[in-house]
Amino acid sequence: SFNMYEKALNISKKTNVHNKKFIDEIKKFKEASWVRIYKKATTAFKNDDFDTALKDIKPLENLGLKLDKVYQLESIIYLKKKNDDKAIIYLEKTFEVNNKNKAIANQLAVLYFKKDNFEKAAEYYQKVINLEPNNVDTYFNLAITYGKLENNDKVISTYEKILSIDPKNTDALNYLG
Repeated sequence: SFNMYEKALNISKKTNVHNKKFIDEIKKFKEASWVRIYKKATTAFKNDDFDTALKDIKPLENLGLKLDKVYQLESIIYLKKKNDDKAIIYLEKTFEVNNKNKAIANQLAVLYFKKDNFEKAAEYYQKVINLEPNNVDTYFNLAITYGKLENNDKVISTYEKILSIDPKNTDALNYLG
């Protein structure tokens, strides 16, 4: 089915056919195809057949659609396969398409922290905070990350921020003494 789509698109380009109805039909076909293929890949994933799910979903990347669902599914598959490097690639693509997704930003921060890339972890924890400014848990993770970076000024200012959100927070109070 993708071959038909590609052939139709190539014919359109080669013959310089820019018939709006023809182009609209190609787009409808493209959209319907991605949903069908995504469902097939999701089914394989649910059956723990990760290799088939990846094989099924790969053609969607070639469609030129920036579908965060597709990238997110790929990232989850790679996480299940214990391939954090590939998961990061697809989580980054997901966040690039949907930079309002706190869960994706947080997952990236956690993975970068796990890989000792504390600069990137701090960057993504900050993105979570930008999306959810009163998230005390993320501030704690950011403070720990700044500690790993040996940036004590930022550790202190992050704990102070926690206290500005939650003045009775015992963990922050204990840290700041």
